[in-house]
Amino acid sequence: MLFHLRQLNPRLLLGLPLLLSMGCTEASLNDTNDPSGQTEPPFEGTTTTIDQMDDLERADSGILEEVRVAEHDGYERVVFEFRDRRPAYRVDYLDRPAQACGSGFDMDTAGDQVLKVSFAPASAFEDIDGERRKTVDDTELRPNLAVLQEMVETCDHHGGVSWALGTAEQVPFRVLELKDPGRLVIDLRSPSL
Repeated sequence: MLFHLRQLNPRLLLGLPLLLSMGCTEASLNDTNDPSGQTEPPFEGTTTTIDQMDDLERADSGILEEVRVAEHDGYERVVFEFRDRRPAYRVDYLDRPAQACGSGFDMDTAGDQVLKVSFAPASAFEDIDGERRKTVDDTELRPNLAVLQEMVETCDHHGGVSWALGTAEQVPFRVLELKDPGRLVIDLRSPSL
């Protein structure tokens, strides 16, 4: 329905600037636009381990469906999206190279630091008509951003999924848990902050 401004009640026009400004924020919890209108908390970040694997017996199993990266003003964002629910997780900087879970071999990643992201119980495959199929197409991403250089899946085995994020340096990160669908968001602070 189309209205002309002169047809509206003048009292309604007083609230028009407020209505136009609602939901028009650049900061959102999603890596694009968040329809919920929630805004992000201030970026404090940490370089210490965030471990939410305390109660694996009660954790929901998650099937990883998408991994994406976006550059924002002041930070770089990685989103791990799961079908339905997000599993338990652990995020920590390693003091050694990331290792492949099956072989134990070191995995080279671009950058001087490695931020490891682990999920359990989780998988990045599903069985369809007796065939095992990956649910994530790209298991190696090279965004070549200021901080995030490369991302590599290091494990999808025995109920666990892990990724190694090769970063240019050890920068503070924050973790956000989102629902519907289940997502884990990791923001890496840009060096400019």
